[in-house]
Amino acid sequence: MRSRVLTASLVAFLLSPTYSGACGPFFPVAYLAYGEEVNILQMPQPYFSVELALSLGQPRPNPPAWPRDVKSSRERTLEADIADLNAALAKRGDSAERIEELAKRYLELRTAMDKQCALPRVVPPPPNPYAVSSEPAGDTAPQQPNTVASFDLTPLNALLNELPAEFELYVRGAHAYRTGDKAKAVALWESLLALPTKERHYRSTWAAYMLAKALHDSDPEQSLANFKQVVELTEAGFSDSLSLVPDSQNW
Repeated sequence: MRSRVLTASLVAFLLSPTYSGACGPFFPVAYLAYGEEVNILQMPQPYFSVELALSLGQPRPNPPAWPRDVKSSRERTLEADIADLNAALAKRGDSAERIEELAKRYLELRTAMDKQCALPRVVPPPPNPYAVSSEPAGDTAPQQPNTVASFDLTPLNALLNELPAEFELYVRGAHAYRTGDKAKAVALWESLLALPTKERHYRSTWAAYMLAKALHDSDPEQSLANFKQVVELTEAGFSDSLSLVPDSQNW
């Protein structure tokens, strides 16, 4: 009799509509409709030391600690941009004083363009279903759809004409892309890739990567070819100062 009561109680408990919350963050049910569902399909970042220990039956070691002074993508891009320009100017034979002057003016140009012309996103970020307010948060809010940023490059033509051709063409293409003229940006970056090999060591991978982004919606096949081109250019010895190969392979 007692066993029957216990069995009935257990069955009733298992069938009762009790709540069981899973650990971890709560995701909105419409997450897959936000346009970045590809993120769910990406593999988690493995650590070789951890996987090796598990395969050998050893205790799981702690993964490497993340550096505390992680820089933003904008800061890393500017640093790589200036470092590449310094190397290109030194290779051209410019004096140290001349390199310092051009690098300083170039940094001011790129910083101003970053602030006034937000880089368009190929895939829009998913909306935050838990946001308290939809008001933009200072200057970190993404650019509104159908809004074309403006930045007058004319006063800076003299500076651009003093730069190596690959840097001039890349910046002019970036300006066109950020201000809504994708066709002009594509033409400029293609002109960069048409330069003699020795004249485009530092910006070939950047141009191929941005061509892939610019053509993502209008010409997916060519976009994929440009992403593959980033890998091919790097393997051929062109500079990849932003480590664009892994991202290109993901795309």
